[in-house]
Amino acid sequence: MVTRAGFDGSFETLHDYVSQFMDEVAYQICDGFTANLGYFTVHPNVGGVFQTQNEAHDRKKHPISFRFSPLAKLRDLVKNISVEVEGIADVQAYIDEFTDLEEEMTNSIFLPSHVFTIHGYKIKIEGSQPPNGVFFQPVNNPTQLIPADNILENTPSKILGLAPDVGPSNTKVKIVIVTQHSGGNTLLKAPRTITSPFVLEEH
Repeated sequence: MVTRAGFDGSFETLHDYVSQFMDEVAYQICDGFTANLGYFTVHPNVGGVFQTQNEAHDRKKHPISFRFSPLAKLRDLVKNISVEVEGIADVQAYIDEFTDLEEEMTNSIFLPSHVFTIHGYKIKIEGSQPPNGVFFQPVNNPTQLIPADNILENTPSKILGLAPDVGPSNTKVKIVIVTQHSGGNTLLKAPRTITSPFVLEEH
């Protein structure tokens, strides 16, 4: 910023102001407003369907998310971007994050019947060969795979569902995804298993 734009302030002041600004943006979008940041906008989105105008909001039926929309200023920058191909990336499927949306906890806990999101790469559930799906695998009994109750959203990078009851509280589990998704239009001949690197605890 100093060399490109002539910034002459202190790093500490800049860091403090930007942090306060981002906190204010988060406050505004959580309060239902759209934030216009010049290059893109961020706005809250409520999913699901309300059956009547008086129906109360239900976190499970109407999950809340945030959406980013690029503006013309950012889209125009694409014209000036060049891409240098350095080879083929050998990236395997992986699970990056599990979030209990109602507790707002990531990679730590889950509660039965709570809505969860899983973020990762090539995790979309596809194929008809059993046992494709999302499973909770008790650490003390790895041969047991307990399926998620419902899958509400299913994409290559995000899965939204409901956590199952895995038995006694404080049970520790790993997340296991079994799928024939290849990342392209052709399914894998045999399902692949993707296991989370982290352990969750039921509360």
